[in-house]
Amino acid sequence: MTRRGAPARSRRGGVYVLVLVTVAVVAAMLVASLDVVRARFAEGSTLADSSQAWQHAESVLEGAIHVMESSPDWRWSLGDGAWVQDQAYGDSVVTLEATGADGATLDDDAWQPVRLTAIARCGRARAIMRLDLGMQGSGFPGAGSTLYANNLLGYWPLADGSRADRVQSNTAQEKSSSGRFRGGAVPGLGASAAAWFGDGGELEIDHLTSYAAIRSVSVWIRPEDVTTTRAIALRDESGYDAGSWYLSVGFGALRGAFESNTGITVSSAAISAGSWHHVVLVAESTQVMLYIDGVEVDRTPAATASYWNGASSAPDILLGTVSGSAGSGALSGAASFEGSMCEFAIMGDALTAAEVLALYNSYPAPAEYKILADSWDRDVR
Repeated sequence: MTRRGAPARSRRGGVYVLVLVTVAVVAAMLVASLDVVRARFAEGSTLADSSQAWQHAESVLEGAIHVMESSPDWRWSLGDGAWVQDQAYGDSVVTLEATGADGATLDDDAWQPVRLTAIARCGRARAIMRLDLGMQGSGFPGAGSTLYANNLLGYWPLADGSRADRVQSNTAQEKSSSGRFRGGAVPGLGASAAAWFGDGGELEIDHLTSYAAIRSVSVWIRPEDVTTTRAIALRDESGYDAGSWYLSVGFGALRGAFESNTGITVSSAAISAGSWHHVVLVAESTQVMLYIDGVEVDRTPAATASYWNGASSAPDILLGTVSGSAGSGALSGAASFEGSMCEFAIMGDALTAAEVLALYNSYPAPAEYKILADSWDRDVR
């Protein structure tokens, strides 16, 4: 008789173990995968925060550069140190600091390099960007040849803090007690930095006999307001025997006038605010001419060629203001100049159109702020 073999043992318990092991492995893999996902999510979030912080720091720096280029008084109105402190900016908190590039305190010298530091914090990320900026350009180059060739009577650059006449060594005096004249380097006339009158600074030039018989007046101006009548420069008092003349802005126009023994002759032309302009007023024979940026913009016939030729008692010349008395004829009561001016010169000869253009072209191209050095870094806390 054939004996049957013993029945096979059940392997069900082994299956259970295998299943449990498999489940554990899968669970471990899922946990590991989740950890990877979380890590990558955290990494992605940090990268996003870092990118945001970098963009916001860059935007804050761009805003600071715009302020420097558009606001001539930023060195005095904003000063040294923190311009922005822990201020909300989008998803970030930003700080902006301005100092000298070498860590020194900012002063009134427009040639001094500036260091802008922007710090932006977003989430766990922080971005720090630094820019060292300096004015690129040059000062007064070849204009002197044209000035001196036309009987230069007086020349005040109104730069580097000096108010002295480079011809007669006569210093223009502070006139206003409510605000001070601000001198500063003028590194190219497209730059906003220049002698600043916007805070009420006014100058008074004591008379000298050598300032008599003025026939040409040259000055660079950057008017901030051309709607209100404001004085640029004038011979104090009114009347032919006082040798009266004036330059002013108002109602959107530049005006220049010379007075003769038969009355006052006024030339005028439109002018814009917020930009540099070279202005020349000329009294030639029986006409008065006005030039802006090297181009003749108006010519007005005068009643006579008899202009005043001067006396030792000639009234003062005023810059940025009118006198407390009669002013200069129709300019009486005008407000103080708002803006910047520099390179003020008076000549005894009447400039020709070619000489005015040559004078304008002899000044440097507009200066600009250039990046001298830059750096940036990011970190995660």
